[in-house]
Amino acid sequence: MSAVRALFESWFGAYPKAQQAELQGRCLADFYAAFFELFLYSYFTNGGYAVTPHPQVASSTKKPDYLVEKDACRFYLEAITARDLSDEEAAKGRVKNLLLDAIRARMFRHTYCSARLQTLDHGAPVSPYTAAMELGHGGQSMGDRVYGHLGTVRHRSEVVEYRVEQHAAILGERLELLRAPFVPVSVPAPKSERNVA
Repeated sequence: MSAVRALFESWFGAYPKAQQAELQGRCLADFYAAFFELFLYSYFTNGGYAVTPHPQVASSTKKPDYLVEKDACRFYLEAITARDLSDEEAAKGRVKNLLLDAIRARMFRHTYCSARLQTLDHGAPVSPYTAAMELGHGGQSMGDRVYGHLGTVRHRSEVVEYRVEQHAAILGERLELLRAPFVPVSVPAPKSERNVA
């Protein structure tokens, strides 16, 4: 997996700096379409082609993904991904990706460590070293410094648990929003998925 990530990061690093933020945003909204565009950019540049992202086309307001040039060869390239999802399913996927981007694993590491340090291990409080090892740290100094501070609510249990009622005063309005009925939101398709005429 690390080799795949390294390859992806090398492709992204070679992408024009002025265009990277836009591509990164599209990766979050529709990873597969953005990945395919990045793949094509890397493929052609590694083949010795000059590749210009989103070139201005004479007498048109449309901008294709790339202008690809080498010697006498010159063409516009629009990357299209085919998938077996309906528009509604694709929109739900985009909402899911936006939510997943908003929720990062690091914020759960902090919560987990704080809760884990309040559990029991064979009837005794769990060792900070044990919690640190579960988080993949080489020792407990990171847990002590970053994750390990306890909240004002103390309880001991055999398992990691998150009791919402213990945090109701702090969560306040946010907790009420979680109890509100879910209202689906329509997210427009990225430009790369819209029909371009």
